[in-house]
Amino acid sequence: MALSKHEFHLGMSRATVLNVPLVFQPMIETDPKQSPNSIPTILVVEDETILRGAVAKGLQKNGFFVLQAPDGNHAMHLLATYAGEIHCMVLDVTLPGTPSPEVFKGAQRLRPGIRIVIASAHTRQTCESCLAGIEIECFIRKPFRLAELVNLIS
Repeated sequence: MALSKHEFHLGMSRATVLNVPLVFQPMIETDPKQSPNSIPTILVVEDETILRGAVAKGLQKNGFFVLQAPDGNHAMHLLATYAGEIHCMVLDVTLPGTPSPEVFKGAQRLRPGIRIVIASAHTRQTCESCLAGIEIECFIRKPFRLAELVNLIS
């Protein structure tokens, strides 16, 4: 597969954009037996592949069992079908597929008591506006340190 390259100028700045084809792996159903109830299960919903992978790996190293969703549709599917308990969901505010507000409400409906951590590069106030009518209890601003996220989850 060839990469396409585009150059453009913004005022006095010059930028080069590389269009890199991304290949998404299909979601793999996880066997709930792999996650005994004694190990907290975290659902990471993040469309940026590298960030999602890094967060998942870091959480796993800190003793959590991690499920991953690259968009709102996959998140809703996991929330509805995963047989084990999901203790916490780390939710990016801007997602493709099912919008974050719907994923947030769906998680509350399907998984009563789930802890939801909103993750965004925007301020908490901006996120509260985007998620109109939803009270944000846990918020973490990107970029964040893994220790900060672990503290919010624990």
